[in-house]
Amino acid sequence: MCPFDTSKESNYRQFYKQFDNNPGLPAPYDIRSVIESLPGVQATSSFTRISNTCASLAFGRAQDGECFDNTFSISSGIIIGDINDRRNDRVPKEEQLNWSDIVFYNYKALIAEENSRRAKQALPLSTYSVKDIKYIFRHFIYNAKTRAAIAESYSSLGLDRNTMQTWKYTDLATRNGFLALLGTPNGQGAAYMLIQHGAELGFKYIESITTLPNSNPETDKDAFYITLSESRPDVAAT
Repeated sequence: MCPFDTSKESNYRQFYKQFDNNPGLPAPYDIRSVIESLPGVQATSSFTRISNTCASLAFGRAQDGECFDNTFSISSGIIIGDINDRRNDRVPKEEQLNWSDIVFYNYKALIAEENSRRAKQALPLSTYSVKDIKYIFRHFIYNAKTRAAIAESYSSLGLDRNTMQTWKYTDLATRNGFLALLGTPNGQGAAYMLIQHGAELGFKYIESITTLPNSNPETDKDAFYITLSESRPDVAAT
């Protein structure tokens, strides 16, 4: 079971509540069980939710409405994009940060806070690093273009939408679906982060995209997660 801290740190930061039995998080899939099944994820992983009120270059500056809710596990290398809505952003466009920058800086901030906490208690510093990021989830996807790409990818292969499916560039059968999902508004953010912050991240590659089951895609939100790799996947013959 993954525990979720429920304390608060500041006016723009709050900690995520446990996914279990939370009526505020309706979904046709059990994301907690998906997370716990991932290779390299610790059973005792803690997750921290950060809400940024329309983050700008002046990071964390307060504006009307919260635009970016994302969840992180620095112990297991996970980023979960929960609800991110630029429509409420009151920050001038020239000052706005991309989602990829927001989650990257939040992840780094959590590592710094953990080490600050340890230093105050005279404990050894953690070995956590942004290079540890292994999985990027896009949760509660309501973007019409992304949802259409998911539906078309399943339909093109005659797949049941209520099944989990992994898409890889190295797999000829799923290559088109992989490229389609990576090119969506929800897929591009992960690619941008790897490009913009490649040196600090260790120049990672996108190994696969896994879409989660959706028993009622007409009304329920979609979700997928991206698996990162430190080595370039072997490309299948064309």
